Amino acid sequence: MLIPTRLRCEDLIDPLGIDVVVPRLSWQFAGDDEQPRGRRQTAYQIAVASHRDLLEAGEPDLWNSGIFQSDATVQIAYAGRPLSSRDRAYWAVRVWSGDGSTSEWSAPARWTMGLLRPDDWQARWGGRDEDVRPDSLPARYLRREFELPADAVSANLYVSGLGFHEVLVNGEAVSDHRLDPALSNYHQRVFYVTHEIAGLRRGPNAIGVVLGNGRFFAPRHVAANVPRPRGPNPEDWFEPYAATDFGYPKLLLQLEVATVDGGRHTISTDGNWRLTTNGPIRANNEYDGEEYDARQELTGWSKPGFDDGTWETPDLVDPPPGVLQAQMLEPVRVLGELRPVMITPMSARSRIVDYGQAIYGVSRITVRGPRGARVVLRGAYGLWPDGRIRVEDNRTARTTDIYVLAGHGTETWDARFRGQGARFLEVTLDPGVELEAIVGLSLGSDCRAVGEFTCSDTLLQRIWRNVWWGHRNYHRSVPMEPDRDERQGWLGDPAKDSESDGYNFDVAAFYRKWLDDILLEQRPDGEIPEVAPSFWEAYHGDLVWPSVVTVLPEWLYDFYGDRRAVERAYPAIVRWLEFVERSALPDGTYDRCQYGDWCDVSTIELAGERPTGSTARPLIATAYQANNLRIAARFAAMLGFDGAAALYARRAAKIRDAFNRVFYDPKRGIYGSGSQTSHVLPLALGLVPASEVERVVLHLVDEIVVRCDGHVSGGLIGMQWLMQTLTKIGRPDLGLLVASQTTRPGWGYMVEHGATTIWERWDSDTEGPGMNSEALLILAGNLGSWFYQTIAGIELDSSEPAWRRALLRPRLVGAISAARGALDTVVGRYVSDWRCDDGSVEWTVTVPPNATATAWVPTDDPDRVTEAGDPVATSDGVRVLGREPGAVVLELVGGTYRFKAPLRIPTRLGLLEVDERARRAREACSLE
Repeated sequence: MLIPTRLRCEDLIDPLGIDVVVPRLSWQFAGDDEQPRGRRQTAYQIAVASHRDLLEAGEPDLWNSGIFQSDATVQIAYAGRPLSSRDRAYWAVRVWSGDGSTSEWSAPARWTMGLLRPDDWQARWGGRDEDVRPDSLPARYLRREFELPADAVSANLYVSGLGFHEVLVNGEAVSDHRLDPALSNYHQRVFYVTHEIAGLRRGPNAIGVVLGNGRFFAPRHVAANVPRPRGPNPEDWFEPYAATDFGYPKLLLQLEVATVDGGRHTISTDGNWRLTTNGPIRANNEYDGEEYDARQELTGWSKPGFDDGTWETPDLVDPPPGVLQAQMLEPVRVLGELRPVMITPMSARSRIVDYGQAIYGVSRITVRGPRGARVVLRGAYGLWPDGRIRVEDNRTARTTDIYVLAGHGTETWDARFRGQGARFLEVTLDPGVELEAIVGLSLGSDCRAVGEFTCSDTLLQRIWRNVWWGHRNYHRSVPMEPDRDERQGWLGDPAKDSESDGYNFDVAAFYRKWLDDILLEQRPDGEIPEVAPSFWEAYHGDLVWPSVVTVLPEWLYDFYGDRRAVERAYPAIVRWLEFVERSALPDGTYDRCQYGDWCDVSTIELAGERPTGSTARPLIATAYQANNLRIAARFAAMLGFDGAAALYARRAAKIRDAFNRVFYDPKRGIYGSGSQTSHVLPLALGLVPASEVERVVLHLVDEIVVRCDGHVSGGLIGMQWLMQTLTKIGRPDLGLLVASQTTRPGWGYMVEHGATTIWERWDSDTEGPGMNSEALLILAGNLGSWFYQTIAGIELDSSEPAWRRALLRPRLVGAISAARGALDTVVGRYVSDWRCDDGSVEWTVTVPPNATATAWVPTDDPDRVTEAGDPVATSDGVRVLGREPGAVVLELVGGTYRFKAPLRIPTRLGLLEVDERARRAREACSLE
């Protein structure tokens, strides 16, 4: 039987700024890890109806696809009757298999259309603008009472409260969302959120909305870029940009109610609302914190009957210029609670709370004390040697929350309109205040976890977990660093980090939204900034970081089958490539590389200078441009632009020639400075002439094993490509070697020094305050996916996008004796679970129905490989493709398999066990 997966409906903005909503439908075969073999779809039929009873009666009035001969299950475009605003659609699917049998209809699923036209909105924007911009701004509280003649049958609430909002109906929050709506450049687009509302009843009802500042309102000192105080170890090169200010908080709300008597009622923001700024949230800002005075709580303010006689009538204000668009990515929620692992008293009034894990979030306190007493909370990642909290790393961000007690027994509170990256919390209590409980609330976009990884090596397991937490802390409707006074959607690291993210979480909608953020920031001349959305204006003509505009849509297509991402991005890519082309140097290379190999090992303890690294920036820029043109040629061919495909292919070839002519030394066999990144990039991006690959590989091996003593040396750019390149060139053992180091630089060193995420710098433990976060993804690169791809052995085969085919090939290196990876993909669940014991390997594999996989069973004796106890050649669902050194290669149809093969357990590569070929290459080429 089949079940529909979550609907993948997306809103796009066309060049005219009109919402175009076209649902795409996907489904999977139901089941678990134990799949029967060979289930395959040859045709499908989709039925869509306006009412569930019509669907269940077999009378779909919106769309009956008929029997469509296809094995596709992912992102099938709706092709039924045109849909209008507010339409509900119930759908189901059934499929045919190769033997002609038909499945049952799936259980019905549903989607609802948004408000598609501007005239669907009766509501008008309301708020309160002010003449003088203050340094802090209290929350706005807005309310409206209304009467219903009968109980509600259904009610939909459409709301956009900027910067952030929280909605209550009859005293109850309408959802568990935090920090709605999603962040955006409000000059370009503004998101609204839809809720189905229950509990509306005949008679009086009330709506209440709290408006926080979010990133919409910028306090005066942030918008004006007031000079920043410096810590004891300043980095004078860094001056933050002035924050973009979009105006004062404002609200657009429309509640549409259908009642049991057949009536339809619309309640919207208009001149009948009431507003006050005299509520308990006295200040709120992402950077500085939130101040809450419980003495000013407005008891019952969102319930009927509240006396709002002293409140004012909100102004009808100008709308933000951005296009109003439905929010289609996962909302921010509380994802988990962390209890302190230690609370250390520092004085009679203060204590340090250690949650044991760096999170993005807030703390929920439970206190008791006298009226007017205060609790002050300050968060940071680290401590100074004397135990004080190291808030200096937050730079000018105050990151301070203040709670003023009402004095009425036990009080519980947490900040509503902000979050902070922190592991440690300094709690300062006024005299008489008792801290009864404290809990850390982890916040983030609620992207579903889809990956599982375990292995016998406890250090690798901890590193994987640190990467996992790094991604989780970045999910804030934009991939964004969680701390200090930046918190921007930098384009540099998510380019390849998105792949690792996708192995751990379902981030299809998350990155698709961010891709549109990027595209909307493109200037008319084609330039793309280094930050999106543009809360900072960061246009420097850079080539490398904006290359996410090609890398990300290619990944979205390969990983999720999202062809529409390619279609959406392609025109912007064309304009951007023409912009870049104008900066080509006479020798055919490019030097537009603003940040270099940011934070590589050459920048360790390099205070006060730009950490651009030891790899030549023109080498990086030229390599990336060759890759951009390769992707552009692929997209053009995919979209039927054959002439453009040929043009981009020729340009890519020309740049490859220039790259090797300028940056490759054929006498010594090295690229550029000889750094790891100098060799990894041309190998990863296919720029090395076939005749030179072996020499370049040998020098990369030598650079890692000899010069770097088994350690990594790359920064933001190099780490995005290193680990997969080592596997690609047949040296996964070196990947394990560098991942296992517990001396600096390395991820193991971070773990050994208390890291619970990935540091911004290899030397964060000794670097002073400034550019020194302990929870960024700069140095994680694409490490997260390497655990799944190389150690567990689950890798996408991009020749058939959307996981229709996988490459299952665990590399049994070092002393790792067991590993397991599981991944829920758009076509179903892949599992690879292997264990070495007593001279053999046992490997359990699951391939989802309607998919296939190429599998490499590791063995010293291919003739003795068995599946479920029988010779592998006779196993149902298995086709032997051939033999390779150390493996037998199989093709598997969907199903679960249990292989056993003779295999000698390899030994860990030691630092002194240097590859002999690398030694010879070193001597022959005089690499000294």
